[in-house]
Amino acid sequence: MCSLSIMGSLAIILSYILIKDIRSKARELLVHLSIMDLTFSGANLIGIILPYDRYIFHEASGTVRDNFLWACKTQAVLAVYGTIGSFLWTLGLAVYLYYRIVSGNMKLTKRVVRVLYVVCYILPLYVALWLLMTDHYGYPLDEEYSGGWCTLLAGSNAPESERFDLELLIFMVDDIWILSTFIAMVPIYLIVHCQVRSEVKEYGRQFLFSSGENTCHC
Repeated sequence: MCSLSIMGSLAIILSYILIKDIRSKARELLVHLSIMDLTFSGANLIGIILPYDRYIFHEASGTVRDNFLWACKTQAVLAVYGTIGSFLWTLGLAVYLYYRIVSGNMKLTKRVVRVLYVVCYILPLYVALWLLMTDHYGYPLDEEYSGGWCTLLAGSNAPESERFDLELLIFMVDDIWILSTFIAMVPIYLIVHCQVRSEVKEYGRQFLFSSGENTCHC
């Protein structure tokens, strides 16, 4: 699955770079979304390749263990950054379509796009680095909290008194972005859909009226 996601993201990015005729603002935002997906998929691929459990838990000390521990944390940073960024750019694309189609104000739309760049790149970076600085990354012993790669420390790694706080942190880092994106996207796309449908109907009426006038004139 990681390989397919990586190939799909690369195809979108490279097609945008190489084919000038398909370049548009909406496709540009899709490229940024693909960059985040590529980051997340690459991080997961690293987690699949590197044997963290062998070197982190079975090597008592040494440079090899330290190197794998830092690789583990780096992979976790990329995974969190890519995850949050993907959901923000998904929502950002919906917001762009709303302002572009519904409002029709190009100046306002350009300002919204500038805000999207700041929010969708800086906010995930802030969250990912904050978790790194507070030492919340690692390789969980409990596979319930890990798919075989490094993530937020929870489960059997955490003391019983801290487990609830860590589970809440996981919700704040992962689940809340998923829920927020879906909750926000549903009304946005419904509004965009209604607007597009209304414009298509109006265009159809104008086309029929224009065709009728030409027929009568003849």
